[in-house]
Amino acid sequence: MKFPQFSLVLVAVSCALLIMSPARAQTEGAPENILTEGDFSGVSGEFYAGWKPGGFLGGKPDTSENWANKVIMETDDKGQPYARLECLDPEGAHIGISQSEPITLNPAWTSLKISGLVKVSDYKVASDWGGRVQIGVNFFDSNSQLMPGEYYAGFSQNVPDWEPLEKDVMIPPGASSVQVFFNIMGANGVADARDLKLSAE
Repeated sequence: MKFPQFSLVLVAVSCALLIMSPARAQTEGAPENILTEGDFSGVSGEFYAGWKPGGFLGGKPDTSENWANKVIMETDDKGQPYARLECLDPEGAHIGISQSEPITLNPAWTSLKISGLVKVSDYKVASDWGGRVQIGVNFFDSNSQLMPGEYYAGFSQNVPDWEPLEKDVMIPPGASSVQVFFNIMGANGVADARDLKLSAE
């Protein structure tokens, strides 16, 4: 039986689409938000699940009232949780939170976008090189070693209401995993963050 020529063309195109579809799905199928703990909805021990306090310069960050610099779990009047950083040491500090476990990168991803809502009050620069409140990411290689580079977006002023903050970054060659952070560097003040997201392309 003979098939018309246009039918053979349609069959060939259909087969080509079937062959191409898995590769396309690998990139287009990346999750819109790969940061599952960014809404601070879970609690583990004394802090939000999936996050850990950290810092240096000017005092250990703590969830208690015993330190000038604290990392605190807060809830707004609508019951939505958020993370608060209080840096009250007059010399400033570098305190913040970061993911407890980095996210493994899909080899098909080429870029990431970190975003969130941030508020800042009582802001004051406390270092010679300046200061900022920032959200960003750290990249690690296959040996879990921190890779060089700065990938963040930040404010260096008071921000009285929730304002969006975001940064597009290219994934550096050799990166195996990524870790989200929120911190204050070289400044005093109070910084709040919520709705942190990390999307991949």
